[in-house]
Amino acid sequence: VIKDILKESPEATFDVEGHTSTDGGDESNLDLSARRAKRVYDDLTLQYGIDPAILSAHGHGESYAAYPGGSEAEKQLDRRVLLVRTK
Repeated sequence: VIKDILKESPEATFDVEGHTSTDGGDESNLDLSARRAKRVYDDLTLQYGIDPAILSAHGHGESYAAYPGGSEAEKQLDRRVLLVRTK
């Protein structure tokens, strides 16, 4: 999908955002979310050949949890990585 977007918009850039549920502490969740984002970033650049110059990766921890204190099924939805177009 990224390559298709770049065909139409070669100036496009993207941020890989890692997220966690509210389980665990703030510091460990920030670390976990950063590692999740880095893993996807690495896969995109190394396995799929996406230019690293158009990507960034950040961990947000539990800052944007959609289901804070939710059920286990809802917490699973908060454990995610998003690819956000930034330009």
